[in-house]
Amino acid sequence: MIEMSHKLNINFTLWSTGLAGGTRTIFEVANRLAKKGHRVTITALGGDHSWFPLNVPVNYVNPPKWLKIIKPYVRLFKKRDVRYLDLAYLLDHSKLLSRLNMSIDFIKPLAEAIPECDIDVATFCFTAYAVYRKGVGSGFYYVQHYEPLFFNDSYYQMMAKETYYLPLIPLTVSKWLYKKMKNFGHEPVYVGNGVNSEVFYPRENEKEKNSILSIFRDARWKGGYEVLTALKEVAKHKKIKLIAIGKEKVIKELFKNFYPLNFKVEFYHNVSDDELAKLYSRAKLYVGGSWYEGFYLPALEAMACGTPVVTTDNLGIRDFAINKVNSLIVPPKKPKMLADAIVNLLNNENLAEQLRINGLKTAKKFTWDKVVDRVEKAFIKSLRK
Repeated sequence: MIEMSHKLNINFTLWSTGLAGGTRTIFEVANRLAKKGHRVTITALGGDHSWFPLNVPVNYVNPPKWLKIIKPYVRLFKKRDVRYLDLAYLLDHSKLLSRLNMSIDFIKPLAEAIPECDIDVATFCFTAYAVYRKGVGSGFYYVQHYEPLFFNDSYYQMMAKETYYLPLIPLTVSKWLYKKMKNFGHEPVYVGNGVNSEVFYPRENEKEKNSILSIFRDARWKGGYEVLTALKEVAKHKKIKLIAIGKEKVIKELFKNFYPLNFKVEFYHNVSDDELAKLYSRAKLYVGGSWYEGFYLPALEAMACGTPVVTTDNLGIRDFAINKVNSLIVPPKKPKMLADAIVNLLNNENLAEQLRINGLKTAKKFTWDKVVDRVEKAFIKSLRK
């Protein structure tokens, strides 16, 4: 327990509160800091946090009054109020605005909405500009990935890279990101990552024979193409079923390149954490094909649910995964090797049981309490300088 004379006023600055692994991490940390007695707020441009049991207030940036013209659409399809970030949707879909070549400033309104606080935490490359320009309290940057990798456009790649030179203290979720931030002249703080053991634990159901769970995202580097390529190869030798999780639009776009499929598929969209834990527990194994990840929480969640893991060496896996001890690891972008590892595990019950047992042991070491203690200690140290 960290001794301190007063409680902190902490703000996390988010681009969006929508369903995402990185957002979940911030919410887990925010909830636990609030439980410790700190005053915690979240400031965001948009999104909808109803998918998570968040126990801290969210301050959404007020949209311009004229944006009310899309209020009926947002109410009907999004089932929430209009957010400032809905301007991005208009820019992408309005032919008139496209012809006018309009651009909207998202950073200044976000900076102006940040409240007075002791600690202000950026959580994404563009929020880093808002936190720096607001200049309240001690500035931190919760680094969950090397974000220039997110963009194809060289302009945005450079913008993302520039944020790492800002005088904000990096909090890194993995050791490879810790080393990366040192290259930008920082003294970063490694805080790691955690699994909520109250949600992610083995459920009381039998493993479905030859069932494989994988999560699909819209970014090419998430490796969905490689996973499906590998599964088509596996299905030549084994009768398998895929439990596919992801946004409906993303899955439809990706899977159309692989029809006709030679294996069965169950599709799940926008699942809650509890539903996800049940699906992990049902699956015979979890497969991930990412080229790179900041940490790679899904694999650790699968381990926590007693599901053996086959994954690519995406850098983020190195904090907890050991090949042939608690997982099978192959190089990225090698679907044939991924397929071979899957077949090996499906054919070898002894190996699968070894990975299951060691995976459960591994997951127990990664608790949110440890993460939050490190985060809290870094915040307090910054104020004592």
